[in-house]
Amino acid sequence: MEQRTIAFIGGGNMARSLISGLLNAGHPAERIHVTDLDQDKLAALSDEFGIQTSTDNAAAARAAEVLVLAVKPQFMAEMLEALTREL
Repeated sequence: MEQRTIAFIGGGNMARSLISGLLNAGHPAERIHVTDLDQDKLAALSDEFGIQTSTDNAAAARAAEVLVLAVKPQFMAEMLEALTREL
């Protein structure tokens, strides 16, 4: 099975659960990238799962084969607007 590069925009509980499931199913940690504005959240994800993290949504989206939008609904429009400007 091909292991695609997956980027998560948003590193909250939903992303954490999906990442945990992917890793438990054998998806390589080096093929998962998470972006978030919260540096502490990113550090915790990196420490716990050994995945790549950053605050650059556009760079993560460009490098990904699969993009998961894991932000709260009230922030989705703003995030998408900013992301489309940068891509």
